[in-house]
Amino acid sequence: MRLTDAGRDALARPSKSGGALQRSSSALAPSRLRAVERAVEILERRA
Repeated sequence: MRLTDAGRDALARPSKSGGALQRSSSALAPSRLRAVERAVEILERRA
């Protein structure tokens, strides 16, 4: 899988949430964070 130029540009822009996900993820236990990461991986494969 390769990241397109548009995808790279989107990742380089600051998110609209202002880092809320990053702040909330720092409060999660490592096992719960890994579960969320795994769910995102599964959803990305389906897309």
